[in-house]
Amino acid sequence: MKKLFVILLLVLVPLAGAAAQGKAKALPRQQITTLVGDFSRTNGFEVVRVGRLTMGLVKTIVRKAVQESGDEDTAAVLSLISGIRSVSVVDFEDAAPEARERFSRRLDRMLDGVDLLMEAKDDGEDMRLFGVVDEAGDKISDFIVWSPSECKLICLYGSMSMRRLSRFLQN
Repeated sequence: MKKLFVILLLVLVPLAGAAAQGKAKALPRQQITTLVGDFSRTNGFEVVRVGRLTMGLVKTIVRKAVQESGDEDTAAVLSLISGIRSVSVVDFEDAAPEARERFSRRLDRMLDGVDLLMEAKDDGEDMRLFGVVDEAGDKISDFIVWSPSECKLICLYGSMSMRRLSRFLQN
């Protein structure tokens, strides 16, 4: 999986500069959060949400671990997540087909017009990466990984350094 992300990043970095050239439409964060909340009580939908308070706690724990151990990998994770304010993960492959289709259709409508940074297709599986890249191409904000074929959605709200992400994925 890490290898796939490295490959995606190598393709994503040049695209980020191109995406930064135009005016990017912001991700409809509130609408997506509401959609995830609406489906969180639906059978077959597994939802994990980590809000600002919990993210702050996670960062504090990771920071403490770095101070105690001096582990470079843990320090890299802390560096990478420092700008992330909240995370939502949705896995709905066990949901009824009608619910999966309804969720996917609604999410696709919300993401229509948002900058698609990259789309990868392989053996019937697809993955779409959305986000807002700053003008310099240094930071990506509100990064979303959407895989309708795998019935997975990962939302990272906040910002990440493209350089740090690249360094993290290459290790």
